[in-house]
Amino acid sequence: MKKQYILLLIFIFLSGCAVTRPKPKPVIKKPISVKIETPFKLLTGEKIPFFADKADKKDFLKAAEKNALYLESVKDNERFYMFGARKVNAKLLIASADKFLETLKSSKNDNEFNLKIKENFDVYQIAGSDNKGTVTFSSYYEPVINAGLSKTKKYKYPIYAKPPDLIYADLENFNPKFKGEKISGKIENGKLIPYYTRHEIDFQNLFEGKNLEIAWFANRIDIMDLHIQGSGKLALPDGKKIKAKFAATNSLPFKGWITHLLKTGVLKRKDLTYQKAKQYVLDHPEIETEILSVNKRYTFFKLEEIGDPLEGPQGTFGYPLVGMRSIATDASILPLGALAYISFKIPKVDAKNKFIGLEPDSRFVFCQDTGGAIKGPGRVDFFAGTGYKAHVFANKLWGKGTLHLFVLKEEQGNKKSSSAANSKVLTGLDILEKQNFNILEGKKAAIITNHSAINSKGAHAIDILHKSPKVNLAAILSPEHGLRGKEEGGLLIKNSTDPATGLHIFSLYGKTKRPTAEMLKAIDILVFDIQDVGARFYTYLTTMGYAMEEAAKLGIEFVVLDRPNPIGGHIVEGPILQENIKAFTAYFPVPVRHGLTAGEMALLHKDDKNLDLKLSVVKMEGWKRNSWFDETKLSWLNPSPNLRELNAEILYPGVGCFEATNVSVGRGTKNPFLWFGAPWMKAEIIVEQLSKAGLPGLTFKYEEKTPEYNMYTGSLCKGISVQITDRKKARPLDMFVYSAYYLRKYNLEDFEMREKGIRRMIGYDKFLKLFNNKTKPEKIIADFEKNNSDYKKNREKYLLY
Repeated sequence: MKKQYILLLIFIFLSGCAVTRPKPKPVIKKPISVKIETPFKLLTGEKIPFFADKADKKDFLKAAEKNALYLESVKDNERFYMFGARKVNAKLLIASADKFLETLKSSKNDNEFNLKIKENFDVYQIAGSDNKGTVTFSSYYEPVINAGLSKTKKYKYPIYAKPPDLIYADLENFNPKFKGEKISGKIENGKLIPYYTRHEIDFQNLFEGKNLEIAWFANRIDIMDLHIQGSGKLALPDGKKIKAKFAATNSLPFKGWITHLLKTGVLKRKDLTYQKAKQYVLDHPEIETEILSVNKRYTFFKLEEIGDPLEGPQGTFGYPLVGMRSIATDASILPLGALAYISFKIPKVDAKNKFIGLEPDSRFVFCQDTGGAIKGPGRVDFFAGTGYKAHVFANKLWGKGTLHLFVLKEEQGNKKSSSAANSKVLTGLDILEKQNFNILEGKKAAIITNHSAINSKGAHAIDILHKSPKVNLAAILSPEHGLRGKEEGGLLIKNSTDPATGLHIFSLYGKTKRPTAEMLKAIDILVFDIQDVGARFYTYLTTMGYAMEEAAKLGIEFVVLDRPNPIGGHIVEGPILQENIKAFTAYFPVPVRHGLTAGEMALLHKDDKNLDLKLSVVKMEGWKRNSWFDETKLSWLNPSPNLRELNAEILYPGVGCFEATNVSVGRGTKNPFLWFGAPWMKAEIIVEQLSKAGLPGLTFKYEEKTPEYNMYTGSLCKGISVQITDRKKARPLDMFVYSAYYLRKYNLEDFEMREKGIRRMIGYDKFLKLFNNKTKPEKIIADFEKNNSDYKKNREKYLLY
């Protein structure tokens, strides 16, 4: 997020002033310029301060969670920072954060915590503006402003989406000395020139008729507040709130409008507040154009539904900021994602949002944002949170303090790296072996499995259980695609016999999809071990759910040998399945991309169905929620014939939805679920539209294919190849919504969406209603996010990792 936060009425030589800054002291002296030899100083012995954080740990852990997602996304980047003589990169920051959290959780008190910090971490103090460690702190916040989504008599001033002709340039790509610097502009006569100013956009109606308006406000001062803060929440007339997120700026110079009021002499410094300045402009509309036009900087936005209330606007690091735990620093000096400790005096605001004084404070924070006025080692902008209390807090914070950083000691980092290099996720099957099959001892067992159930050495669960003297394996049950996973989807499979063990293989994708009493005759315990793909409409976990229900009826124990969610357990996409929609591909009350492992889904299903079932989950070791399958060092096996690589699994929750349409998903080609197309598709136009849509983490390319079987066999199909450029940010279901929208727009006569099928895939009747009403994709996606917000909270109690 690009912000310009300049302190209200502070140093005139700075770029401008922000409305959330405090009043200055009576005498303002220009600071003496001090040459900073190095921005970091390594502390030793008694010079290391005593670290104590008395604030709520919940918001710190939330910030740490977002920080981990960011660092994982850049860990292979070769960029590094010099902390004194040490090179610090994302991998070291990950190791440092992991060790820090471990230390925080394992320490019984502050004394023990500080001893461990000194033992395991190098502690650096930032030099500050005076080379003595003095840092100036200011603050910013996320405003909540009344607004409407359509123009009315009350709400008549718009904010705009990012214009299509606005272009960004990362200057670091041209010269390393401009590290972290970006500019924006527009192309005119083959040259990149500055973009339009605030005066041109707002007061010369430059955007009129371009359909860029996304929300409307009662006055332009509220809009200026939103522009300066860079994002905010909009309180709509119906009582709902929605996020206005930063999308872009014109990168022109920032100049504070309140400072300009002071310069003109119409207002005096004494007792000046933001509200008084605002009211003055509202009472004197004849000066509005002049006052607001002095700030040429202009911000563009995008709207999103509000999810977790702990999460603020998106920071420069690409994830939501967390109030009182995120700071903005100079990214050319301090790496985004760095863990820091700040000590300063903060405003104390009472329950009535009244400022009652300053109090000493110290807390752990993360460097997650940047700001145009936050330059050098002596400036930090503290994110205060959302709403009016945060507004009061931010308006009163301007003072001196210190900032310290933690980096895992070199010998500790080497141990961590060595350990990580040899680490491998152990699945539930591996752990079952480590536990010497104790949970199965003395019981007659059956296993629901397929080819994917191998241990870390490549041995199959059937062979492992059959050979163990502690296990009495009596039967095998197999899901869709068969025991070997080679049968095409939808093909019914007959019962058979396993030649290696002589055991009967009962098909759960033949005459019945549920285990029968005959299959489970004399069975005491039923084991499930299959690698899932992470999408609700994939059938393996439905087979598990059916089997749990039948086991409960028969009084049979149920054990899940857990395995990773290959597309990450931290990302949720799509609406929750409606109660009135039920099918083999639409069974659990979860979103399309649910973010659960098989074991976690089993726990959820037991509660949802209120099953009288003795359920055990043998947990994995070493798996993290934000891990992808290729980071587990487990062997890849195609879960089914047409999912042949991890990228296909990642795209499957979105591309798979086309199976409820007359668009091919690439079955019968070399790249199923990495491409979609049809003979009639205007794919080149749709590629262009998808590329303009700004879908993060994805790029699109026109490509023709001729399927050898399945849909459009032997016909040349014009289609779209989907490439994943950043899997952390890629949202395949969003891509499907946009793609379907453009298919309907440009192939209206040919594109068909089958109602029954799409109800089962999306699991949400409102989608069809919105789609048929030609609702824009971003509004459909926002509706999805609103729908699944309760799920995101409720699923926490089922998470095992």
